[in-house]
Amino acid sequence: MVGEWNLRSSSLEILARDGYVQKSSSRHTLAIREDGSLTFVSAYPDSDGIQHITAKGRWGLQHHDDRTTTLEISMRFGGSDHIEAFSFADEDGRIVLWQTYGDPDMWEFVEYTKNSS
Repeated sequence: MVGEWNLRSSSLEILARDGYVQKSSSRHTLAIREDGSLTFVSAYPDSDGIQHITAKGRWGLQHHDDRTTTLEISMRFGGSDHIEAFSFADEDGRIVLWQTYGDPDMWEFVEYTKNSS
């Protein structure tokens, strides 16, 4: 899990369709550190729209009764706490962090892939 994860271009396209305007200098990364800390610099969709944020937080793995595991990240920004959970997928031997975006029946996802370095 430790390392830098990048928002996929396909996810940026979905967010742009829904009004997110990416600045050319904008990064979209989730940096996960061994000590349990993280830095989130990316687009963040919520009830107020899609904004580009920079936030520090904590991460951990959550094991569920149905034998699944999710990555849970907690961050504080905009004066409140935010918790997000990402599921895992394997694509050709690479882990993808994903969460549904909008209506789950639409099969649209916000996805991050890990830098190979």
